[in-house]
Amino acid sequence: MPPPADMLAVPVVPPAGRGQKLRALVLLSGGVRQTQLAAGLGRPLVDLPLPGGRSLLSAWRDHVSGVKDRAGLADTAMRVIVSKPLALPRNVVAVAGVNISLEYDKIELRGTGGLIRDIADDYGDDDEVLVATANQVLLRPLHELYSMLANLNADIGLLAEPGGGAVGVHLMRCGALREIRAKGFVDLKEQALPELAKTCNVRVVMSQRPVALPVRTLEQYIRTLRAMSEGTAELSAPDPYSEEWTPTFSLVDESATVAKDALVHDSVVMATAKVGAGAVLVRSLVCEGATVQPGQTVFDTIVASKMPGGKA
Repeated sequence: MPPPADMLAVPVVPPAGRGQKLRALVLLSGGVRQTQLAAGLGRPLVDLPLPGGRSLLSAWRDHVSGVKDRAGLADTAMRVIVSKPLALPRNVVAVAGVNISLEYDKIELRGTGGLIRDIADDYGDDDEVLVATANQVLLRPLHELYSMLANLNADIGLLAEPGGGAVGVHLMRCGALREIRAKGFVDLKEQALPELAKTCNVRVVMSQRPVALPVRTLEQYIRTLRAMSEGTAELSAPDPYSEEWTPTFSLVDESATVAKDALVHDSVVMATAKVGAGAVLVRSLVCEGATVQPGQTVFDTIVASKMPGGKA
């Protein structure tokens, strides 16, 4: 099968020596407003389960490991940043050469641009950081996306979807990030990038095929899991003719208790949750420690535990 069009023009390895400048993947898992999905989960969305016994966070860990290997790095950092009201994500099993840190925003209400600028203070001017929105599932290996961005040879490299929409994956030189003001709220998209474009080399590369599926709402999460199960990951919009009544997947944690006659249709049952006899789940998420009563029917719903953090 021929390579995708964007990869014909952009090598799949970074320019010589470029990878040695990469210091970290900064994974942004917070937000000014807490989503309904995060509120129900009681934890950052990177703790959401994916097929194969993984979580969204462990999927990112594997992507970072791939970047490290392809760039020829002995090790690299993966810094997971969440907002202070949320619990920190659960630790994932480490892999060689990927140093994972789970962190709160250092300063509240700093904005994404301000947060990244503050993180840049930990590195030298020529060092680079990959900055990614955590609440998405990548459809392409991160090492491919990194190579596309690195080959732009820009101070700030931005990635776009085929239709031109922004992808939450950027490659940024720390020296350029120091141009962002050191105090106050700074939004990356609306404030920082327009200002950086005036004095820095800011470039965009467009992918010729979809890059990521968002996971910010229950609907997006279920659609992403359907896409992963069906192998049709280009589900960027609902198909009005799709037969969603046909079960595609059920994702049940091994520590959950689900009655034998319960129906779990395109739904997720997390650790220590309970689903009673005769219950029906359709396109729903049963959070850790939550209970679906016997005979209860649940459609398009987040079933949350009564206590924060998923403890019954």
